[in-house]
Amino acid sequence: MARSKSDISNSAIRVFLQDVGTFYDRERGFESFRPTVKQKDQLLEYFRGRCCFCNIEIDRKSLSQDNLIPMNKSYLGLHAWGNVVPCCQSCNNEKQQKPWQAFIIALQRLAGRFITAVALIICRRGLSPQEDPRSHPRR
Repeated sequence: MARSKSDISNSAIRVFLQDVGTFYDRERGFESFRPTVKQKDQLLEYFRGRCCFCNIEIDRKSLSQDNLIPMNKSYLGLHAWGNVVPCCQSCNNEKQQKPWQAFIIALQRLAGRFITAVALIICRRGLSPQEDPRSHPRR
C-alpha cells in the first residue's frame, strides 16, 4: 500500500524529534532514551510498576511506552526522558496520538460513567457499600 504524503512527513518529523530528544537528554546530563532494559526498569521503578494513566500494575513484559506529548507534526513531542512514560497496552491503544491531558479527561469521563452505573446498581438492589452483598438475597 502506498503511503500518503502526510504519513511520509510524519515519519520524517518523528525521526527528527527522536534526534532532538537525544540531544535534549544529553544536554541535561541524561543518557539518551533508547529504551534499554535498564531504562525500562528505571521508568517502571519511578512509576512504581504502574501504568501512568490507569494505575494498573505492569512489569517489563507488559510495559508499553507512551509519549505524553505525541511525537508528530501537530504536537512535536520529543522522545526524551520526561516525555516517555510507562503505560499498559490498553491505555496506549486508547490514547493513540492524543495529548495526555485530553486522554486523562476522557478516562475520567469513562470512570464517572462507570461509577454512576455501579451506584445505580447498588441503589436498585438496596445495597450499602459498607455491607456484605452476600447478606442480601438476589433480586
